[in-house]
Amino acid sequence: MFGALKAEILFSKAQKLVIREKYDDALELFDKAISLNEKDSAVYIHKALAVSQLGRYNEAVELAEKAISLKPQNAVYYAFLGIIHYDSENYEEAIKCFKKSNEIDDENIQNVCFENVARIAMGEVEEPVLFLRKRIHLANSECKSRLLVLLERKISECMDDEKYNVITKKHFENEELTMNILFGIVYFEMKEYDKAESNLMASIETTPGVINYYYLGLCSIKKGDYKKAQYWFNKAMGCKSIFNTKERFDYLFDEFEKCTRGHLFREEKICL
Repeated sequence: MFGALKAEILFSKAQKLVIREKYDDALELFDKAISLNEKDSAVYIHKALAVSQLGRYNEAVELAEKAISLKPQNAVYYAFLGIIHYDSENYEEAIKCFKKSNEIDDENIQNVCFENVARIAMGEVEEPVLFLRKRIHLANSECKSRLLVLLERKISECMDDEKYNVITKKHFENEELTMNILFGIVYFEMKEYDKAESNLMASIETTPGVINYYYLGLCSIKKGDYKKAQYWFNKAMGCKSIFNTKERFDYLFDEFEKCTRGHLFREEKICL
């Protein structure tokens, strides 16, 4: 009984270290927690996520599968395993995991959204885009962020950066949005928190709202400044955002589909 309680305390401390990206220190505590309670599936899955952040995907997969063996009907564990496979660009396995997660919990729309994001990463366009246009607003922020980064990468591969930046900036200005927010989010996902913070601070001058305050709060957490994070989250709670997620993704989907059609047309021309 005492061992299980101590393991829980160690697990809680390890999770806090993960938030601060002190992964090696966190892994030591995860291992100690496991030695005290080998049947706690939650420790294995969270250790898997920490290990994956260090790029050790094979080890992360083994840990996630261990967690699933202890709780085979846990939809969240399959979703986490899917994310690990996605991050290692093993999209086929990622899709299998997201499908399994959805079979267990068919009310969690984000798993289907993740599945369709992985399908886009594999090169599919029409069906996953059609689905995500309608449902992405129901997915969690992590799924939206991964889709945003994926679409940005796919579109930038189709045209030179200068041309893309010009047309994107024009669109977002027309929608009373700012590119600084967009790049702030992208830099946050790339773990470049100083650049993210710089862009988000600039965005406040033209478009203050929930999104930039929220991501500034997350940046502060990642940098270990919890007092500043609390300040930004309070600012987010006190304002109404004009950052229209649907408009943003509709635009990116349109550009992605145009790029894809152009790419297929060029391939057909080469074949002829």
